[in-house]
Amino acid sequence: MSRALSWNHYRSSKLYIQFNSWVDTGYSDQSQEGTLIVGFDSKRELVFASWIDRWHNSYGIMDCQGYVTDKNEIFFKGSYLVDTGPDWEWKTNIQVDEADKFTLKMYNIHPHLGEYLAVQVDYYRS
Repeated sequence: MSRALSWNHYRSSKLYIQFNSWVDTGYSDQSQEGTLIVGFDSKRELVFASWIDRWHNSYGIMDCQGYVTDKNEIFFKGSYLVDTGPDWEWKTNIQVDEADKFTLKMYNIHPHLGEYLAVQVDYYRS
């Protein structure tokens, strides 16, 4: 799946990516929407992200933490509540391919069954 959007990416002393309000009809007839904000703490070399979506969090905020690799890949992880059983984790990978393009992959991590790919989207600057 490919999407056009407005986003910002800086990778020197700071990194910032933000995108929001998308529609996904691949899973159900209802649209899914949310916001992802990613920042980079250069002193500690850590990625911090806030993930807000209607599907997992009922618009609550999932705080995430991760890192940036030498290959310009961004990884971070958070967790969310489920009605039955322990919390599930949500891992995000952003691969910056070019200045105007990146690939977003999101993984659901079941506490007993492990990790599986939930979302994969190629984004390009509009």
